Amino acid sequence: MKNPSGYGKVTGTCGKSLEIYLQIAKQVIEDASYFTHDRSSTKKCGSVVAEICVGLKPDEAAQIGGDTILACLGGLPKGKVHCAFLAAEALHAALGDWEKRSRCAGSPHTAPVAARERWE
Repeated sequence: MKNPSGYGKVTGTCGKSLEIYLQIAKQVIEDASYFTHDRSSTKKCGSVVAEICVGLKPDEAAQIGGDTILACLGGLPKGKVHCAFLAAEALHAALGDWEKRSRCAGSPHTAPVAARERWE
């Protein structure tokens, strides 16, 4: 995505990274995409995040956690559950980045407060 409103990248202890890109306008996530080098569970979780956050307000998207992603996928194998939480953390990092950019640009909005702290 060119010129995202918010960008988040996280790397888990497993060594896998996930990037989330958000396009936010008028307090609504209009578009979302992800990137990962992983081909399995991290990719699935990134895809779910990109799908479910479109159309939400940032404060609503901030409520998406690893459990939400797991529910959408119908679960993951025991050794891959952490990928859902990695995806949630990347989303929250992108929301935090959007909030920071918006403040710097002087744009009035009601961005989520401490979005990264909301996931579990």
